[in-house]
Amino acid sequence: MRDKEPVMSPTEEELVRLSRRIPGNTLPKNNTKAQTAAETAISQVKILVFEWDGSEYLFRYMVDGRQVQPVSGDEQKTTFDALLRSSAVSTKLLLIANYGDAFTTLPAIGASEGAVRRDIACSFSQSSSTFPMFGEIAIPGGLDAGSNNNFSATMLRAVAKVEVVKTLEADSYGFEIASIAIYRHNTKVQLSPDVANMAALPDLGVAGPSVPSHSSLSSVPVSVSAGEDGSISPLYI
Repeated sequence: MRDKEPVMSPTEEELVRLSRRIPGNTLPKNNTKAQTAAETAISQVKILVFEWDGSEYLFRYMVDGRQVQPVSGDEQKTTFDALLRSSAVSTKLLLIANYGDAFTTLPAIGASEGAVRRDIACSFSQSSSTFPMFGEIAIPGGLDAGSNNNFSATMLRAVAKVEVVKTLEADSYGFEIASIAIYRHNTKVQLSPDVANMAALPDLGVAGPSVPSHSSLSSVPVSVSAGEDGSISPLYI
């Protein structure tokens, strides 16, 4: 005869299983190369937990994703687990992947969601081997320890992929692209934008640029050389 399963109190931790998917390239339609393994890979994840206080979402705590691993046969999907506290109030999970140096300063407990988003920023360069990403999960009913807490989220890269392609018509004058200078206005990349539409495709996307609260202006360009075909691809800005 088996003992009854233990009942978790509201203050105990609950195992939550999450999976993420990276959407494929959608723009531009012409000459877009397939995503590389590096563009979809996730090596580290932090989960920031916000709870509704009656007027806004406030930051409560943060945990690391555990057992982060890609799904066999689907390079755009990764699964991981996390231990989260049970809660009876509306909860929002902010997922930050490949965050680099973004958490050298930890968010303040009780800070507003907007303030925390503006503070999560990391360094990034063309030579970076992984790409910072963000996603979110809304749990209106809170986290119930007695439920099967499996969630899925779509993750977006916090940097844009750009391709510069030399296309000539038959009667065009020849020219050569040697290199391009990229001016990144800020020294940091804000991982979670101020405004984003996290609904399903095709509406998924970011509404506009976001400037991290503690970044500084940068006037030093990054020079990227063209390939043998005179094109430059990809660029990340």
